[in-house]
Amino acid sequence: MGEALIRTRVLGGWSEFLSEYGLDLTELMSKLIARKRKTTTGHDAVALSEFVDFLEKVSNKSSRPGLSWNAGSNADYGTRGAIGRAVLSSKTLGTGLRRLTNYFPLLQDATELTLETNEDWTTLSYRILDPQIWPRHNDALYSLGIYSNLIRKAAPDIWEYTEVTFEAPADHFDQNISSVVHAKCNFEGDTNLLCFPTSALNSKLDIAVPNKQEIEELNRRIVKHNRESSVIDRVENVVLRNLRHGNVSQDVVAMELGMTGRTLRRRLVEQNTSYQKILDRCRMRASILEFLVRRNSSISEIALKLGYSEHSTFTRAFSRWMGVPPQFFRDSIEADDPEGAFSRASLSASEVTHYA
Repeated sequence: MGEALIRTRVLGGWSEFLSEYGLDLTELMSKLIARKRKTTTGHDAVALSEFVDFLEKVSNKSSRPGLSWNAGSNADYGTRGAIGRAVLSSKTLGTGLRRLTNYFPLLQDATELTLETNEDWTTLSYRILDPQIWPRHNDALYSLGIYSNLIRKAAPDIWEYTEVTFEAPADHFDQNISSVVHAKCNFEGDTNLLCFPTSALNSKLDIAVPNKQEIEELNRRIVKHNRESSVIDRVENVVLRNLRHGNVSQDVVAMELGMTGRTLRRRLVEQNTSYQKILDRCRMRASILEFLVRRNSSISEIALKLGYSEHSTFTRAFSRWMGVPPQFFRDSIEADDPEGAFSRASLSASEVTHYA
């Protein structure tokens, strides 16, 4: 997976917000901005991993619970440029959230943002796909805080019926986080999400002035972005997104990418790789994250979640990857600093190749 980037527009308003809390983090923010680079489309961006680390450092320097959530829930989404205006100019919340999920890859790489709806309930799910970016619970707080702001602007009365789920364990958050979020909070989910009544989607948003030309340009940009993205990155994103659902066969992934299985095989051969190599690498990296996040899950449960029908198959594969059985690795995490264990495993994960 290539380095994931996030556009520097996300930093809009951070200095002002932090100063209101009596925090002067100019030096920390300056260091982040100093490492910005240009995307292929000419936009300023920073590494997603560095931005997530910035959020963790900001939180650690503050004694206020839920600082990242408050930063998100007070953010002006209009600072996201054309995408922000497209979302805020939508007639309804439903249209705004659909535009948000559609254009989101133009703001942030290697991230899943999906809107799923049934007759009664709607979920807006957010998750960084790169398993090596951890810890990231403040990123979840910040991002869900932003989306909560959009929902409450359009339908303030439904928030009392909303539930918030985080992928991180409860002990990663301040004990008072529920009182900050003002909603029921769940932990160790498959993703980070807001679950709210579907009726809210028909609520009026219509905050900004619509610009038809900007919408048309965004549509052209997202088509171009999808077409020009590396086939390896696209396959890895789909695999990492679908692992938790079990839909990771080559044909399923090819179909989601708009290709035949034969075309996908040919494209990957041209990049000197194969689908199996990518799948092995993704499973390896995802397994390490599972051990860090879901410490109460059995190895059998993790194996099943990663698409292995047999516990023993996963154990043999993991032992080949890491040189130790999964239970030994889990024990070492619990006895050591889990963030350090994950860092030490990153190199091994990046070098996984297909095994016989």
